Amino acid sequence: MTKMRLNLAKEHLRRLYPGHFTLVLATTVLSLGTFDLGLFFISNLFWYLAVLFFLVLVVLYLFRLLLNRKGLLLEATDPVLMFNFFCFVTACNILGIRAASGCLFGLSLLLLVTGALSWIFFLFITIAALIMYNQQPLPKAVNGSWLMLVVGTQSLVILSTLVLAKIGFKRTFCFLSTSLWLAGIFFYLIIILFILIKFFFSRINPENMAPSYWVGMGAASISAVAGMTILNTGGSISLVIFLRPFIMGMVLLLWAWATWWIPLLLLIGFWRHVCKRYSFKPDPAFWSIVFPVGMYALACLSMGTYFQMEWLRNMGRIAVWTGLLAWVAVWLNILFHPGRE
Repeated sequence: MTKMRLNLAKEHLRRLYPGHFTLVLATTVLSLGTFDLGLFFISNLFWYLAVLFFLVLVVLYLFRLLLNRKGLLLEATDPVLMFNFFCFVTACNILGIRAASGCLFGLSLLLLVTGALSWIFFLFITIAALIMYNQQPLPKAVNGSWLMLVVGTQSLVILSTLVLAKIGFKRTFCFLSTSLWLAGIFFYLIIILFILIKFFFSRINPENMAPSYWVGMGAASISAVAGMTILNTGGSISLVIFLRPFIMGMVLLLWAWATWWIPLLLLIGFWRHVCKRYSFKPDPAFWSIVFPVGMYALACLSMGTYFQMEWLRNMGRIAVWTGLLAWVAVWLNILFHPGRE
């Protein structure tokens, strides 16, 4: 029996889904949201859990690399799965953002370097794989996980801006952060266009309408948060002063677009699980719902503070508590669903 369980565990590790780091993203973003609300006990609890989840997953993926290097390489060049590897990039960056909030400068700097190097590595791996090896048509290849490229990029913008502010937010660094923010928005426009083409002009079914499409809302939200971070941190830099009306307009546009996504995603979920009776069986992609809700909360909270709109901060408070409830619901589904492995 012990040998069978060991073999089963090895088999699970050999095919470990590359997007499990969304658990870290969901947990850390709720730590950030509760920190903003002054719920420091809950924030610290989620912070410690996020660090624990991150370390455990790093160890598990290292084991997977040893057990199934070929399978990992195949997934890294598979257009359906390859963008899930940006979950690791985002996990490093979002943990660094929380570390910076807790005045852990050394840790945030280490995570920034790790996140930046992994972002560069995975960016050129995915682009090269799409150009040289992809033979799948657009509707079959594209999915919500592609937007993790945007999330990874904008999380890098936020972390780099916060870290560089500690050592002096110089004009050159400000220029680079703002340029990367704009590049992330450009990535978003391209990928969201691909996704909408898939929605409108190809046949959809419950299987391919996974919760990862919530990243469409999350990517717009984190782009808004990145813009707010540039405004708040680089307010005295001439470049930011010159671009402030443009940045504020883009932030408002991104927030409005993220808000537009919410009823559409709820409608898709209702159609998938109620109309088509698709099972709620445990799926790592469900963390892709929690993270966007938490990031939308951060967007509302930061914009509400900057624009002095209390109703917007109230929306953020509601979103934080909604994210906490969703986090608990996903864990209950994992632990008690009859179809769990």
